[in-house]
Amino acid sequence: MLAPLWGCQRLEPDRQAIVRILGLSASELVWLERLAPDALRELRDGLERPGGERTARAVDLTFHLIADRSRTFAFVGYPALPDRRSVCDGLLAE
Repeated sequence: MLAPLWGCQRLEPDRQAIVRILGLSASELVWLERLAPDALRELRDGLERPGGERTARAVDLTFHLIADRSRTFAFVGYPALPDRRSVCDGLLAE
């Protein structure tokens, strides 16, 4: 009688699901340490079932993960970039 409910259980932990969905590399796994377990669950829900406030929350949490300059560039596949500003920053804008 309870067997149908077991089919609804998540087999993959939230952390692993987020890594898979966002395509994070091994070196990027530490990024997830910024989020508490509840936030990881919210992010996963927003990524797997987008819509309304879940999507807005998932966007906020994703930006929290990649907010640092070095992480943003790494996430989009650009070469590594330090978080500190330099004279060359003006060239990045062009």
